[in-house]
Amino acid sequence: MPYLRVGYVNSRGLNEENWQELRRWVERDVFDLATVAATVRPVERTGSRYKGGMCVLASAAVASRIEEVVTVEETAITIRIDSWQISGVYLPPTLPPDQVYTALAGLAASDVVLGDFNIHFSLRY
Repeated sequence: MPYLRVGYVNSRGLNEENWQELRRWVERDVFDLATVAATVRPVERTGSRYKGGMCVLASAAVASRIEEVVTVEETAITIRIDSWQISGVYLPPTLPPDQVYTALAGLAASDVVLGDFNIHFSLRY
């Protein structure tokens, strides 16, 4: 498999400026594949936080190597590329422990997992 530069970005709300900058990163070969969290467009705010989902940006050279989009959820996205399963994850600090377990169990088949795991270690998992 040719090399693959994979990145994870928490955009904290994907406004037009952030969207264009992320596209430039992929187009200029900073990343071949970028998993992006907090991607709601237009930006939704719930309280003092942005509410978002996940997306993947792929360079033109890498897009043709994507074999499958395995899952797309609010807290995770998984793709298969060159027989590798790659997941981008965002687990907010407000996620209840049972949902953390469920999210992590759903990643068991992934070869690469990257993202934000905002958990409170004082809780028993």
